[in-house]
Amino acid sequence: MRTYTGMLMLAMLAGAFPLHAAELEFVTTRIERSAMPRGGPVQADFSFKNTSDRTITISNVRSSCGCTVAQLEKQDYAPGESGKITAVFTIGDRTGSQVKSLGVDTTDGETKSRTKLVLAVEIEELMELSRTVLFW
Repeated sequence: MRTYTGMLMLAMLAGAFPLHAAELEFVTTRIERSAMPRGGPVQADFSFKNTSDRTITISNVRSSCGCTVAQLEKQDYAPGESGKITAVFTIGDRTGSQVKSLGVDTTDGETKSRTKLVLAVEIEELMELSRTVLFW
């Protein structure tokens, strides 16, 4: 009796939620780069493909901070169409490990989805000074 009830509940839940989601299939959601201090901006392209049977709209792309900007080719992608989101990270005075993220919101008219993209940049330190003894 328990197995039948559990299967009935799963079938009811499956009917309550759409089987498709407003998602784009990304080649990768994490890109790692290295850079020199005070160098030019670091750029990373997150390529994707619409593998659904509906047009997907990128409704919003949010950055984790103002030092990273997202650039879109366009917002609407037909089924089977590919595209990319370019993340541009401005180094400024930063050094060491920097992990920046982009939140990508998509919709297909019925369902919404959110994907997190990560750009990890290791900025080399030119020199590190450490004093072990101080004489007065």
